[in-house]
Amino acid sequence: MVQQRYFCAAESRAQGEAMYGTVAHIRSWLLLEYPPPWRREAVEDSGRISSEAKNHLRRLKVDRTLLIRQEHHRTGPLQCIFVRSCDELPSARRHMIAHYDELHSLRGSGEPLDGLIFAVCTHGRHDKCCSKFGFPVWRAFHKVADRRAWQCSHVGGDRFAANVVVFPYGIYYGRVLPENVAEIVHRSEAGEVWLAGYRGRSCFPRVVQIAEYFLRKESGRLRIDEFQPVDVMRVAPENTRVRFRARADASIHAVEFVTQRDALQQRLTCDATEFSGVPQYKLRSYTAE
Repeated sequence: MVQQRYFCAAESRAQGEAMYGTVAHIRSWLLLEYPPPWRREAVEDSGRISSEAKNHLRRLKVDRTLLIRQEHHRTGPLQCIFVRSCDELPSARRHMIAHYDELHSLRGSGEPLDGLIFAVCTHGRHDKCCSKFGFPVWRAFHKVADRRAWQCSHVGGDRFAANVVVFPYGIYYGRVLPENVAEIVHRSEAGEVWLAGYRGRSCFPRVVQIAEYFLRKESGRLRIDEFQPVDVMRVAPENTRVRFRARADASIHAVEFVTQRDALQQRLTCDATEFSGVPQYKLRSYTAE
């Protein structure tokens, strides 16, 4: 009997695992163009980036560095994009470099980028699900969004592949299929989130991401910048209440949810040998005033 290959993303989907609230709290990013193949630790194992340049990257005041590419072979200047996702007005600024050793001598704030960036995780050396599910989605984005679409190294959440991050907002989508791409691009350009695959926004802590998902589902309001968190309160050991203020009408929205710890047992990556408990969440109440 032939043993079937295990894919953590297929197992997560089969179990019906919820994706919201699964994004790390990341406020700033460096997207660094690196066309050659990426090894498991994309930045640390990159052969063309010198030790001195890697040391400089570690000293940069950014929360996360991703390698990006649009093709494996490229001549000419490389893009180096700094993103701030948590500012009142999220932004991306670009520098062009001829060699990675120029990273330590960048001057000024760079050229502002006004358009959206769609980054699709295709980092197969990190997890085979990222390449299996990511590459078809990357090709679909490239057809729809052209040069605004990039392949990127590991973004977290292997079991939710294909994973997509929309910059400069730091919005994560999971379980994206090629047929979803046109709607994601359309909604993003309209300033809205695509709720069906919404994992969360990296500028928010995880408890706020969970509450924001329930808030958007209950209220039907999808504008990216519609809600700002006001406060978070633990009302019971497993109950959390988060209040938001809506930009459209200054109304206050309160969401209370229950954490069901270890609700699921599953391997978190394709290489994992042990099962881990995965929490799930249930809406307890929603009010608006």
